[in-house]
Amino acid sequence: MRLLRALYTESQAFGPKRQSETRSIRNALDLLDEEIDAERGTIYGVDENLGDYKMKSLQEWRKRLVVKAASA
Repeated sequence: MRLLRALYTESQAFGPKRQSETRSIRNALDLLDEEIDAERGTIYGVDENLGDYKMKSLQEWRKRLVVKAASA
């Protein structure tokens, strides 16, 4: 997640004109997709998976990046 946040911050520094063109957004989306796929394959104990917080967090980050890329 730290790398994803760093890439997102880097993309913000370019400003709205270049956000959709930045490699950092594409890289972050690729990393998020990998993390989401890995999380889907992770088996947790019953108590650990109640809120599914990690998956929801990853999906929310992905939505933010897609919206940013589309609005630039």
